[in-house]
Amino acid sequence: MKIFRDKYFIAAMFVFALALVLRLVGIKWGLPDMYRSYDTYHPDEAFLLVPSHAMAFKHTLLPHYYDYPSLYMYVGALSLKICSLFGPLTIRTEYLILRLSAALFGAAAVLAVYFAGARISGSKKFALLASFLLAVTPFHVQYSHYASVHVPQTLFSALVLLWAARIMSEPTRRNHVIGGIMVGLAAGTCYNAASSCVAIITAWFLTENRKFKDLFASAAAAVCAFFVVTPGPLFEPMKFAGFMSFQVKHAMYGHSIVFTGYRGYEYNFTAALFYGIGAVLLTLSIIGILMTFVRRDKNIYPAAVFSLIYYLASANSKVLCVRYFLLVYPALAICAAYGIWAVYKALKPKPLRFAWGALCLCGAVWTCFYVCALNNLFCKEPTEKSASDYIYRNIPAGTELAMPYPWSYYPVFSNGFRGEKSDFVTVTPRPVEYTFKYLWSFDYFPKDPEWDEIILARADAPMYAVFSDYDTIDPLRLRNNKRCPAGWRKTVEHRCAELDALKENYVLMKEFKHKLDFAGVEVFDIKNLPHDMKYPDSEISIYRHR
Repeated sequence: MKIFRDKYFIAAMFVFALALVLRLVGIKWGLPDMYRSYDTYHPDEAFLLVPSHAMAFKHTLLPHYYDYPSLYMYVGALSLKICSLFGPLTIRTEYLILRLSAALFGAAAVLAVYFAGARISGSKKFALLASFLLAVTPFHVQYSHYASVHVPQTLFSALVLLWAARIMSEPTRRNHVIGGIMVGLAAGTCYNAASSCVAIITAWFLTENRKFKDLFASAAAAVCAFFVVTPGPLFEPMKFAGFMSFQVKHAMYGHSIVFTGYRGYEYNFTAALFYGIGAVLLTLSIIGILMTFVRRDKNIYPAAVFSLIYYLASANSKVLCVRYFLLVYPALAICAAYGIWAVYKALKPKPLRFAWGALCLCGAVWTCFYVCALNNLFCKEPTEKSASDYIYRNIPAGTELAMPYPWSYYPVFSNGFRGEKSDFVTVTPRPVEYTFKYLWSFDYFPKDPEWDEIILARADAPMYAVFSDYDTIDPLRLRNNKRCPAGWRKTVEHRCAELDALKENYVLMKEFKHKLDFAGVEVFDIKNLPHDMKYPDSEISIYRHR
């Protein structure tokens, strides 16, 4: 075929290979082991493996779980079923298969951006640049290591941009329908990806002789595609409504106190975007969006408008996870490439163009270094496992340990899925040899904590206490924060009181943490990383009573 003789397409395949390699390095990180025989060291992967496994091996066509749409679960179920034909699967293998599928989705999104960029700009050089920028986008690389819906959705959001460009150049009914199908598939992978329809609407609005029938056809195609890949709402409407009710409440009230006190616009910029795509790509994206409107380049409008509207809308949520911005990464990669191209064209003297190119090259090198540092975390032993090893070696069996609710950021003492047993655990668990005193529970929504006295200040306080920085950072941050809502004030006071008692009555025994470094050079303090970028490095501290 002619495309395989195209030197730019061949170069794009090399970029695809680079993207895949970056997403496969360390992909076995945190798989189930003797301590965590069912769950991985990522807090959410089990929620996707359970329905995928059930659909693959228990002859059910519905996942019965709708916190996420079903497309990725169906892909996972099909992958598990095919791989099982070659031999029995272990729990570790099943997680790995789902992770590999997510990594392939992530690398495929890079290739989709190449085709979208070529269609948008008419330049294959521009397309190659945009695809490279997504290939090395830090958080896109990092989150491609997990069995999650958030990276797979970026493939479809890139395809939405491709068909938005097709609609602008060829506003046929067929292109509108296919664009709608891509929106439906994106929403069927992750609900918030339904907002990618903004790109299609923008493209439709910019076409001459636009017809409402085309837009309606696109919307109808999106709805049909969504229900094809997520049929649960049709067959289990009440169960689906229950899951959606929780998700709406979750977005309104937040994720416990994790994001409490932050301003959405500020946090999304300084954390989700600054660390998620890196300072260089963020700067280039802003330049690209500004140049789009200054130059009135309508071809870039769908990507730029989609990015801006999504940023403004997402700030209203109380859950400010970095992964929620993965959806717009393909659009931001195109905007960043346009920023490089537009500034280069605006600079007429050759020395200035050379200086701009050298500056962009240095930025690309730094971004790649940052990506390698994030990947380096996956090549290190999880701190949870290291802490578990230390506790079993140095603390006598039968000892009572004090800790907050043992979420996934803690040493591992539970071998089931949130305390439950599974019928397909194939890793021999280590017997749990300790008893536990939980200092507080994890509450999604505000409520008054039930406590009469500070456990760590009591005469019979446990000899040892275990804390993760996930549970210490936010209470201390909110202690004197005027933006802390009244509903969470008692919770913050309770947790700070326990932390004060810890400081007064306990001494640090051992600390487990990593550096964000590569080749011995530290990028920056890993404590600065946002919540869901720190999963490979939960800083764990073990204390002994004075």
